[in-house]
Formats: sequence, C-alpha cells, structure tokens
Amino acid sequence: MANRSLEEVPKEKLSLEAYLEEWLEHNISIISDDLLVIGRQVKTAFEKYIDLLSIEERGKTKRIRPYLTRKN
Repeated sequence: MANRSLEEVPKEKLSLEAYLEEWLEHNISIISDDLLVIGRQVKTAFEKYIDLLSIEERGKTKRIRPYLTRKN
C-alpha cells in the first residue's frame, strides 16, 4: 500500500453495510439453502476479517462479503 494516509469513511456507508451483513446473517437462505452462518467479523491469522463465515451441508466453508454499490 503506497498511500498510508487515513481516509474518512462516511458513517452512512458503514451503517448500511452493517445492516446488510446482519440481515444476511439471519437470512442466509437467500444465498443458498444449504448454508449455515458460523461466524461474523471473524479475525484471520493475517489480521484481516471475514464478514460472514458459513459452512455448507457437506462441510466446506464459505466466506461471504456483502457490499453495496451506488448508482450514479
């Protein structure tokens, strides 16, 4: 990362993405019927975070990263 300066993130964006993440956590079947959410904001060994961590019926884990895009 060449530019190490901090950049302000609008609170509105954070709250909408947090709302979407929470909604998906409780309504994961909208993505797939065989998913079960097993974690939210899970910290990895690389000091990063997985928004939603889920597991399939067969035992395979899936990372889910919800985000919003704005139409201009």
